[in-house]
Amino acid sequence: MNEILGMGKGTSGVAIDTMTNVAYVTNRDERSVSVVDLVKRSVQPLLVGDGPEGLSIDLNRRVVYVANSLAGTLSLIDANTFNVFATLVVGQTPKAAVVDPSTGRVYVPASRTMWCG
Repeated sequence: MNEILGMGKGTSGVAIDTMTNVAYVTNRDERSVSVVDLVKRSVQPLLVGDGPEGLSIDLNRRVVYVANSLAGTLSLIDANTFNVFATLVVGQTPKAAVVDPSTGRVYVPASRTMWCG
């Protein structure tokens, strides 16, 4: 078994950037995402909003979308620089984010609504 240590507390969601061999793991209890280089087996924490859970990667636009369920927001991470460059309000308790790769639209289910951007 191969383990990569150093994830945060309350790990929840995971998404893999197949172009760069990087994994993004949400750490609900630490308001962070672990950026994991799968080749070097190194971990870099990145702060996002309260209660990060589901996430998705737009490989064409190089953006990672993180649904922050306790904050009601969506954090946008630049997949080239590993920086949060925007935070959008999307509604109560968003649990996931899904990208349509053909259009680049992002869909975020929130309490009784669906945010689309």
